[in-house]
Amino acid sequence: MIEKLVVPMLLVIVLMYAMDRKKLKNSSPANRWFAFSIYGISFVIWLYETGNSSSMLHPSVLLAHAIDALVPLP
Repeated sequence: MIEKLVVPMLLVIVLMYAMDRKKLKNSSPANRWFAFSIYGISFVIWLYETGNSSSMLHPSVLLAHAIDALVPLP
């Protein structure tokens, strides 16, 4: 099942980068660094999750708990 989603997910990642590329070129270096870091971390987590069949560690859940403290509440 997951093998069918690999190509569409890669296309979505490339499409997101292509859409944000123009705006990231005009943004400050700190914003570019942060955006590319998030892209990189997301891609590595996605590779780990799709390539690892065991469910021992889910980095996306750990990252969600870490980011949860940084998200402002409405």
